[in-house]
Amino acid sequence: MKKTLIIILGVFIFLIAAAVAIPFIFKDKIVARIDQEIAQSVNAKVIYDVDNVSLSLFRRFPNVSARIKDFDIVGNAPFDKDTLVSLQELAIDLNLKSVLFDDYPTLTGVHLNGGNLYIKVLEDGTANYDLTFPSEDTAEDTTSSNFQIGVDEIQISNLNVVYDDRQLDFFMALGGINAEGSGDFTADVYDLPIELEALIADVSYEDVSYLTNKTFKGETLLNIDLGKMIFTLGEGNFQLNDFFFDLQGYLAMPSDDIEMDISIKGLDNEFKSILSLVPGIYSESFSSLKTSGTMDFNGKIKGIYNETKIPAFDISLKIADGMFQYPDLPKPVKNVNLDLQAKNETDNLDNTSISIPTFNLDFGSNPISGKLYLSDLVSYTIDAALKGKLNLEELTSIFPIEGIALKGNLDIDATAKGRYDSTAGIIPAIDAKMLLANGYVKSTDYPAPIEKLNVNASIQNPSGNMTDFLVNLSQFGFELEGEAINGNMKIRDFDKLIWDGEIRGGVDLKKILAIFPMEDMNMEGRIQANIASQGSYAAVEAKQYNQLQTRGSMNISNFRYSSTDVPQGVQISKAQAEFTPEQIKLTEFNSTLGESPLQATGSLSNYMDYLLGQNGTLKGQLALNSSRFNVNEWMSEDASPDTTSSELSVIELPKDIDFTMTVAANEVRYDNLNLKEVKGNMTLKN
Repeated sequence: MKKTLIIILGVFIFLIAAAVAIPFIFKDKIVARIDQEIAQSVNAKVIYDVDNVSLSLFRRFPNVSARIKDFDIVGNAPFDKDTLVSLQELAIDLNLKSVLFDDYPTLTGVHLNGGNLYIKVLEDGTANYDLTFPSEDTAEDTTSSNFQIGVDEIQISNLNVVYDDRQLDFFMALGGINAEGSGDFTADVYDLPIELEALIADVSYEDVSYLTNKTFKGETLLNIDLGKMIFTLGEGNFQLNDFFFDLQGYLAMPSDDIEMDISIKGLDNEFKSILSLVPGIYSESFSSLKTSGTMDFNGKIKGIYNETKIPAFDISLKIADGMFQYPDLPKPVKNVNLDLQAKNETDNLDNTSISIPTFNLDFGSNPISGKLYLSDLVSYTIDAALKGKLNLEELTSIFPIEGIALKGNLDIDATAKGRYDSTAGIIPAIDAKMLLANGYVKSTDYPAPIEKLNVNASIQNPSGNMTDFLVNLSQFGFELEGEAINGNMKIRDFDKLIWDGEIRGGVDLKKILAIFPMEDMNMEGRIQANIASQGSYAAVEAKQYNQLQTRGSMNISNFRYSSTDVPQGVQISKAQAEFTPEQIKLTEFNSTLGESPLQATGSLSNYMDYLLGQNGTLKGQLALNSSRFNVNEWMSEDASPDTTSSELSVIELPKDIDFTMTVAANEVRYDNLNLKEVKGNMTLKN
């Protein structure tokens, strides 16, 4: 008995020793094979350190697990400055038997742990993920790949993905992706149980953001038919923030077209679940939000998607008797009722119709109601109305607005009915009024409030003819620490766009930015203006600039500006401009651009055509003087103290300018040259 135990113990120790030794024995073989596969199949710069490669038989027994830390892939030009893949850890599983006895190892599992994936497609369709060798290229080792593929598990942990498609004008950013799937990936048809969670940071199409800062979770059984390229969703649960829904159907890609038949249905009929998708409401305090009411959400998408077609769809949302109230605030939003349907029975997006026959809610004691019928996206036949009153001070007792105090009364009453036809000169009949009285904004970041904020605006077009169109901003003004800005503007005739307006007063930019801070930008200084303007866009198109009457003056003092795009900074100690219909006369301009002082006088003409016309050219005659101008800091992409070591790039001139300038500088620094007493004439054109 004792002898038997010793034999068993000996065998066990031998197996443990073998398990520890095998990865070390075969490490060079596995690493060499990985290097060979990369060299033969990846046309990019693959970066990793062999010392960061470790092998283990215990991690995913009975497979050998190869783990690589700090694994990067950088593409070739034009993507040589973009990192496609940057992984904190890449682990691959290899079949133990194939490592011991076969000439070529079999890959059985892939694990990505932490890192970033940046997918970029240029306007011409060139993509940074296209890493295959061109057919005319010949790799040094022309041996074909003998790596056997038997993957049955994929794991992704804490991966960030950015998809930036400039050709489609589509952008998607996902953060913290965790996903796991297992199945017989070598079969033509198989089931893939998959779990996925991620933060949807942003999904945008044509500069319109559709999803922002939403948490997503999903679990489903995906049937994959690789022969027919059909992907079918089985039973599963999906969650977007606190909105639970079910997805059923399939997506097929037998050719360049994408065929789909997908239905979506809300699983939780509580109003709170759909409320979690509203920006600004879903926060750390959302779980303690008091809510009531019901909702019903359904959607159907069926058809073909390609460059000319979209699938037909029918999406509806109904909310009844909704209410929510923040626990620390005294008043609720109540009587929320909504009936919405977005529908398109064709393959043309222009035939989309939107119907909202019912919409109303109460902000405390302030009711808002409306409706919307939109028949298509061509004639934009519309029947819409919006009416409501808001007490802004009461609004802050409903929504938490940290650091901001509001007062004033806002009254909105608007209707629009008809269709838009630019050829026939027809627009919907409009009657819209907005009145803000005694507005008040106070920020904790600045001791003084913006007060006496008054806006009286209306848009009217009783007949639906473009010539009867009138926008009347009869009053606009506010005060900040005793300084007032006031103005008015009328725009009539939607075709000719005849305007008549003025603005007068002064503003301290530093005070305004203290109340309304702007990210990645610093600005301060004082602007004093007294400008009146009359004219029409029809006169601009006809180049009848004598019919444009713009007169007045503008003074700027102690102006400072810097941003992430202009880190050098711009300072204007004093500038004065006088406006006439013919030109803007710059009587004084003392500035510092970066580290370079610059003074200027002169005039700008044709400015109305430049600002309002499509192809107008801004003409100028300027006299520029500088005691010392450093061109390098404006030519370098990255400003640095040692500009002599920076890589210089061409200065791109603005389009549609025609400037004639006299230049005088005591010293000009350009690249490694110091030029003295620079004088002459300069023309910037075409």
